[in-house]
Parts: sequence; C-alpha cells; structure tokens
Amino acid sequence: MSSDERTEPKKKKIQGQISDESLSILARYQKIVVGSSSLFFLIRYELSVLFLSGMKGALGLFLRQKLFPGLLKRCGRKVVFGSDVILRCPRTIALGDKVVVSDGAVVDGRSTADVGLSIGDRTIVGQKALVLCKEGTMRIGADTGIGANSGLYAVGTNVLEIGDNCLIGPYCYFGGTRYHFDRTDIPMRLQGNDLRGGIRVGNDCWFGAGVKVMDGITIGEGAIIASGAVVTKDVPAYAVVGGVPARILRNRKDGEQPPADAHDTLEAGDEAGTVEQSHG
Repeated sequence: MSSDERTEPKKKKIQGQISDESLSILARYQKIVVGSSSLFFLIRYELSVLFLSGMKGALGLFLRQKLFPGLLKRCGRKVVFGSDVILRCPRTIALGDKVVVSDGAVVDGRSTADVGLSIGDRTIVGQKALVLCKEGTMRIGADTGIGANSGLYAVGTNVLEIGDNCLIGPYCYFGGTRYHFDRTDIPMRLQGNDLRGGIRVGNDCWFGAGVKVMDGITIGEGAIIASGAVVTKDVPAYAVVGGVPARILRNRKDGEQPPADAHDTLEAGDEAGTVEQSHG
C-alpha cells in the first residue's frame, strides 16, 4: 500500500471526526466524547458530568456509585468512582465488581467494538491515569493495579490485553503507535499509523515506575520489568528485564543471578514498583 493510500483513510477516521464540517459541533461532540447520538443519553451524560464528577467527599462517592453505572455498558457491584473522573464513550465500557477508578482518571471506551474497554473485578485505576481506546480494543484483567499518571492506549485496530494480578507502577506507558516516515515531502503525521497489533501482557507481571512498552509486544506470564525500561522486543515468561532498550537480566524460574552490572537496574525497579505505587 502506498503512503497516499494509507494516509487518507486514517485522516478521515481520526482527524475527520473532529473537523468534519458535515456534522454540527454538537454531533461531533456526541460522537467523540459521549459515544451516542441519542439526545436523551446526551442529557443524562451532561447532567452526570456537571453535577457529580467534581463533587468531593463521601456524598460525591455515594452518588457516583449509584448513578454512573447507568452510563456504562455493564457495571459490577460496589464500583468506586473518584472525583473528577472523566468517562468518554461510556456505553462501550464494561467494569467488573469492586473496580476503583481513582480521582482524575480518564477512561475512554471509544471503539467500533460492542465493548471497547473491559476492566476485571477489583482492578484499581490510579489517580490521573489514562485508559484510552482510540478506535481499538482493551481488556484488563482482575486484581490488577494501574499506577498513577500511567497511560494505556489501544489505537486503530490494535488490541491491548493485560492479564490478572498485574502490578503497573506510576508513569508507565503502554501502546500508542508509530507513524510511517518513508516520505519527506509530507508531514509524518499525515503518512498514517504503523500499527503492530497491540500489546499482550500475561498474568502476574510487575512493571516498575516509568516503564514503556511499545506496540506489537507480548510479555509472558510472571515477567518483571525494571523501572525505566523501554520494551521493544517480546519478553519470555518469568523473565526479569531492564534497560533501554530492555534486555533479559535473568529468569525467575532458572534461579540464575543477574550479572554484576545489572544490580542498579534491578534495585531501581524494586524501589519504584512497589504494590502501593502501582496502585497510585
């Protein structure tokens, strides 16, 4: 496919939704933010955002717990929504029991799928975390912690899957996309996304603070990713990796000790990736 062929559809799909003058500003807002063309749902959404999102204290927690679930595709029991939480396209979001969406988090279900974003039981989305479907699909397992200020993205046709019992430290980055850059006569942003299929993370993985996982990566069960690592290749199950780009330091099942020059990386991961931090 040429650059011209892959550029135009992407421009229409993403930029066109914002700048499409064939739609009114209200219709564009409904499509991108509300996720529904229903006037009744728009009014319900706006009233919830206006009166409940920023409400502090126990009363705000109580009212959001009672009224926000009605905006979602599915919502389990005893879900907690912190103050200033932003829900976009909520009708494609499914939350399990006892999920916590902490203060200031942004949860966006914008997707062509019936359920664009699903989050399993007892998972915690940390303060000001971004969990965004940008036309993609995201599935997050149960008992997982997403650290404060982390960003999880499912772009285009990509799928982001995170297993159960995972620990994700603060300021981590998963997904996003690359751009094609073959041509120099047009800006890179107009050359289309170079999608690699998304990210798959197995159960019981631990990510220290500031880890970045690139599109197209699979991380096996039980892996540990040290603080600050940039993951550009698949990670085997139970591997301990660190560095930029990340490399394998040892395997948890082999019992081998890491090389002498790896201790600083491992210590950084241990210090920044505690359970408390991963929950934000």
